[in-house]
Amino acid sequence: MTGDAKYLDQSNVITAELAGLMSRAPRATSSALYVQTALLAQVREFAIVGAGGELHQHVLTLPDDGSVISAGEANDTPLLSQRENLAGKPTVYVCKAFSCLMPVNTLTDLKAQLESRS
Repeated sequence: MTGDAKYLDQSNVITAELAGLMSRAPRATSSALYVQTALLAQVREFAIVGAGGELHQHVLTLPDDGSVISAGEANDTPLLSQRENLAGKPTVYVCKAFSCLMPVNTLTDLKAQLESRS
């Protein structure tokens, strides 16, 4: 979530050390299992500049796959930093590990990106 590789590296080390325990006691280590799943799946990130419109609503209706959603105005939070809206309209950036596709500001374009990445 921060874009800083040191946290990703630390997460990988910790989940590797817990691998045996996670297989023997999954209920007791559910948080670590969630982190490991997110690391392996490369969770999608949605940066939505200009929250509340149909694009934001569409993202909220997607199946819960652990995606990170950050919505609001461009600011200094990691996902919204240096993000701009296109042509004054709410805009969505679909990303993985802070690497984003081209921003879109129509529902048709957003759906096309999501279909091509699935």
